[in-house]
Amino acid sequence: MDATLGKLAHMAAVNSAPLDHFVYLPPDAALKAARILVLANLGYAPGAAPALNWGTLGAVLRGLRRASPRGRILLTDRICPVSSADAIFDRIGLRESLDDEMRAVPTDVLLRRDYANPLPQPLRHHLLVGPEALADFDCVVLVGGLEQRADDLRALVSCLHHLLPCDFPLETPHTPQRYHDIFFTFAPHFDGAVLEAPVGQAQYRIFSGGDLLAVEQTACASLGVPVPLYLSALRQTQRELG
Repeated sequence: MDATLGKLAHMAAVNSAPLDHFVYLPPDAALKAARILVLANLGYAPGAAPALNWGTLGAVLRGLRRASPRGRILLTDRICPVSSADAIFDRIGLRESLDDEMRAVPTDVLLRRDYANPLPQPLRHHLLVGPEALADFDCVVLVGGLEQRADDLRALVSCLHHLLPCDFPLETPHTPQRYHDIFFTFAPHFDGAVLEAPVGQAQYRIFSGGDLLAVEQTACASLGVPVPLYLSALRQTQRELG
């Protein structure tokens, strides 16, 4: 397939709507799933984009609950230090907003396992430590916010760092190479992605789909934000790997 046509095909599968009209359509993996993991940017990970609006996160949880009326939904994010998680959850009223089969926990308290890096030539890490639930749960969804900064873009791909333990050393600066190991190790385990993007004063547009890179690329194109080099580099490597 021609590279341009391939890119257009990926982007065509991305849904977009203003926040006040956003109704989340979960991936097929969520249908009657027994266990669903939601990695959501709550805004407390080091260097994270601003916290998601409850309207976005609430719509995602309602969509997942419609798809899986009795399933267990585990909401998680990297919170450092972990000891501050309970106070944060209480302050933002998170637990009060969840139903009886939903739980919110910091990522660092989840059981961990090693994930092998599938890249033929890993740039730095042959193994990465991440939550066991990422591989074991029936459906995994990533929910993040887009923020354009002077040095880089914080969006879905950068949220994958939230899967790493708090004491994991993060490489800087934000170069295309920084994201390769973590993206190709963790991203294949995600069934869907949702990105909240600011479009004005207290106004947001939501992008969702099954392809993390396509969701982020579509948001950039729609908002007139230059597509960062790391996205192009990741897509190129993805094509090379087939």
